[in-house]
Amino acid sequence: MSPAGKRLDSEVEGVRGHLRKRAALALGVWGAAVVGLVLIVAWMLAGPEGWRQGSDVPAQLDAVVLVLALAALWAHRAGAMRWLAEAPLAETIERAAGLRPGVVRGTLELSREIPPGVSLSLAERAAERTVAGLGERSPAA
Repeated sequence: MSPAGKRLDSEVEGVRGHLRKRAALALGVWGAAVVGLVLIVAWMLAGPEGWRQGSDVPAQLDAVVLVLALAALWAHRAGAMRWLAEAPLAETIERAAGLRPGVVRGTLELSREIPPGVSLSLAERAAERTVAGLGERSPAA
């Protein structure tokens, strides 16, 4: 893999990691809000005397929180695998950077493996141009 290909691959992985962290943070905030809501509902259900001995409502509320937490974790993992896969992520990066469709994904694929009949120097040049195009158009530049 050429240096430009490695750089492009690391840029895409950096974007993927950043988006995964942001999604996990958003999920954590929503989870905290749900726990707070369940605590408020528990307080309202308990009333001024608190829970009666032998009541199974607290265990049911705990089960609801546990099921919601597991569902949120599954949704995060499934969503991250689908939305942050190479094809949709490359498409999003291309749109955000104003590049032609297919440039980022094609360059990533060429930087990993050169098919028979493709010039190594042209593939390296494509990687350099793609990295330069991302650098020119990125918000951080």
